[in-house]
Amino acid sequence: MSSTRPKERLKGMPISDVAIQQPVFITMMMLLAIVIGLLAYRSLPVNNLPDFSMPIVSVAVTYPGAGPETVAQQVAQPIEEAINTISGVDTINSTASEGIAQIMVTFGEGVDSSQGLQNVREKVSAVVPRLPRDTGDPIYQQFDVGALPVLQLAVSSDGSLSPLQLRQMIDDAFVPAIQRIDGVGSVTVSGG
Repeated sequence: MSSTRPKERLKGMPISDVAIQQPVFITMMMLLAIVIGLLAYRSLPVNNLPDFSMPIVSVAVTYPGAGPETVAQQVAQPIEEAINTISGVDTINSTASEGIAQIMVTFGEGVDSSQGLQNVREKVSAVVPRLPRDTGDPIYQQFDVGALPVLQLAVSSDGSLSPLQLRQMIDDAFVPAIQRIDGVGSVTVSGG
């Protein structure tokens, strides 16, 4: 005689009851989750240098012969006040030194950097007629993280080449070879 006992109903949580009563089903679900995770991981794009732009705009205005206090009061302050009315501005930092004012404008997230640059140009252009007559034209720069150097090399001689010969060799041999490498944007040589 074979006696079959009816399945005992557990009185715990439904998930734990299924896990105890159906171990093969739970094992298959775990394997399915692992396979889906591995497939998702393999198709996940990886970019060591992702493209993004920092919405930072710099404005430099020269005022030849003026001291730092004069530059701060007559050049930097009016420009700061005009830029401060732009929506989306996070911070404004200005530096006034002898003969030049440097204003850095940082925009908040979600602001298009080229639109921010355009807004800064418009506001500064409106202020320029009120600046002292001797001030130069504003110089604008938009910071691009992609333009920062990825690789820097230092070259020196063991004494067999003069600094002029070493610089000539770098300009004639190294720079063209590096420029021919696929993906190189520019090569800048300094020193020598």
